[in-house]
Amino acid sequence: MRKSIFIVAIVLLFSCCMPEGHTYINFSVSNKSSQTLLLGFNEGETEILCLTQLDTNKACVIRELDFEKFDDKDAAFCTLWISPQSEFRVYSADTVLLKSWKPVFDAQSTEKEFFRESDWSLYEWGEWGCPIFDFSFTITDSDLLPADSTSSSGKAINQ
Repeated sequence: MRKSIFIVAIVLLFSCCMPEGHTYINFSVSNKSSQTLLLGFNEGETEILCLTQLDTNKACVIRELDFEKFDDKDAAFCTLWISPQSEFRVYSADTVLLKSWKPVFDAQSTEKEFFRESDWSLYEWGEWGCPIFDFSFTITDSDLLPADSTSSSGKAINQ
């Protein structure tokens, strides 16, 4: 509880210093899995192997953006990735790749997708003419399981 009050106080302090007319967009990831994770982004040819180590029941901001002129609320989520070659990767603490997501995916899929806006939570707030969009993505143990290898008939695709 004290930690939450402290975070709110810090946010309010910084919000007093925000220039009017700016829009802030934050993307954070929460680890609700049973293990420590390493998070990485791949932007085309450039891979940032480890953005951060994320312990169980912790969250971290993976991207913070500040736009002086940004008035398209519906386009806010699209600032998460740079190109269709972008990839978000989740590794175990010993650097084994557990999961990767790309911006191009099957829209009909029921599997959780990092780059699908509806799989994120959005909290909108702001004061003094400065909208703030906080997007939050939660990783659970079930998100790290391999994709379902069976078809709708229940048989393996390879059979």
